[in-house]
Amino acid sequence: GRWEELRGYDAFASRLQESLPADTGWLESTWVFVTNLLEKFGVPMFVGSIPWTILGAWLGYRYSLRLTRAYQVRRAKRRAAREARQAGSGET
Repeated sequence: GRWEELRGYDAFASRLQESLPADTGWLESTWVFVTNLLEKFGVPMFVGSIPWTILGAWLGYRYSLRLTRAYQVRRAKRRAAREARQAGSGET
């Protein structure tokens, strides 16, 4: 809504660097980052990131689910092969 105050990326980057504390922990720096982002760059940027967050979370979930299922299939095949070898050699 403040079109007359639009600036370029350099102004964004410099204001962002000013707002990030250098000597804080992860959780505190994340909190400071989010509050400064809302104060300095506004709610529209935060709200605009929500669809990207949802999409990234969904894609990450699908990818990790695929990896997990492939791992479980490989593990089951190895286990079945090991049990078949043990049964064939008479081991218990």
